[in-house]
Amino acid sequence: MSKEKKWGGERKGAGRKSSWHTKGGTCTIRVPQKLASEILEYARRLDKSLVSNVGNIN
Repeated sequence: MSKEKKWGGERKGAGRKSSWHTKGGTCTIRVPQKLASEILEYARRLDKSLVSNVGNIN
């Protein structure tokens, strides 16, 4: 008798979607803990501004 699972596993499109708007994937970086929240806040603001400027060609 096989103990093969009939559920779970990797599927295309499965899993939590990224909260980042900019396409291209994410990566892990090491930063000092004291700066981590400020760097993340800056990155979120930058991500939002890049998305809001996509349609603007000035």
